Amino acid sequence: MQESKVKLLQKEFIGRGEVKGISFKRIKKSKYIYLYQVEDTYYEVFVRKVNKLYNTETYPSSRRFGKSAFTYVKKEEAIIKFNLLQKKEEKRAKAHNEEE
Repeated sequence: MQESKVKLLQKEFIGRGEVKGISFKRIKKSKYIYLYQVEDTYYEVFVRKVNKLYNTETYPSSRRFGKSAFTYVKKEEAIIKFNLLQKKEEKRAKAHNEEE
């Protein structure tokens, strides 16, 4: 499957499943990282993941938090984490490309 045909996460949506009824609004996005505001209350920062079976980006489940997804009350702290994760993922991508 081609990366260009991956269904992207929506800018705004209402959660389903374990986050049913909760509103999410994207604040910032890069090639590797997302930052969403949740219910005008807190922020979630996470590494982009693609479900290869369905060829779609997925919002992290609760199991990913503390590993590749993080929650912050303050927007400024979420942006700092966004930038740190971005640098980390850029390094990982560069190392992966050098191995090929």
